[in-house]
Amino acid sequence: MRRLLWLGFLWLGCAQAFQHSLEEVRLERNPEKRSERALDYANVVLDRARQAYEAGDEEKFQAALKEILAAVELSFDSLKASGKNARRNPKYFKRADTKLRALIKRLQTLETDVDLERRPAVAIVEKRLSQIQEQVVLAILSNG
Repeated sequence: MRRLLWLGFLWLGCAQAFQHSLEEVRLERNPEKRSERALDYANVVLDRARQAYEAGDEEKFQAALKEILAAVELSFDSLKASGKNARRNPKYFKRADTKLRALIKRLQTLETDVDLERRPAVAIVEKRLSQIQEQVVLAILSNG
């Protein structure tokens, strides 16, 4: 059991390490998997944003925030492009909802950790992610 758990963590780490750019995520043909990869990539970029903030690199910090937003937008667009009804096939929509909520919580933590000058930039990204997360939930709950 421990061995399987260890292999799972190793695989997850390798999967995140190979996601060097959003363009690589866009190459995924399956829209549902592309959506998942985009959200995983957004988490990786959030780690980079924190590192850039701690290093005092304002340009990389702002670029990482923009990249997080772009990755989440790609994820949501990919879910819509799948053409599947979220109510009948909710698997990937629910996964996106869960990952988005976790990402929003991490962004809220980052917002409290950064200094006052940088908080509005983080808040803007957090607000847009919350809007997308609400749209995902509405898609799951809607009849159409």
